[in-house]
Amino acid sequence: MIQEQNHRTMVLWAFEFADETVQKLFERYPNKKRLGSAVLTSKDWAAGKVKMPVAKRAILQAHAVGKEIDSLEDIALCHAIGQACGVVHANGHAIGFPIYDLTAIIRKYGVPALSSLKRKR
Repeated sequence: MIQEQNHRTMVLWAFEFADETVQKLFERYPNKKRLGSAVLTSKDWAAGKVKMPVAKRAILQAHAVGKEIDSLEDIALCHAIGQACGVVHANGHAIGFPIYDLTAIIRKYGVPALSSLKRKR
């Protein structure tokens, strides 16, 4: 489905999810403003207000936040934001957001089927 969508649709979709995730993480890490900055800068990039190198630095900073925190769930969410911002560059980044978002869910709740397999050994 990603390949069938136009680029603008994918960018808007990615920003919608990135905004929601930034808000969630901002509640937990109010001093980590680089996550929101990455999304805002990427929106400016999409609007032609900044060039790609500026946005790339901001996106890399969103990924860097993931290296500064301990929560495996939240680390995955930082990477999800970075991938969503990258959709401005290429639609292929769009798959990164749901993959990292699902990783965050697994990090939060685990995988019960795997837990039961480990107990059987």
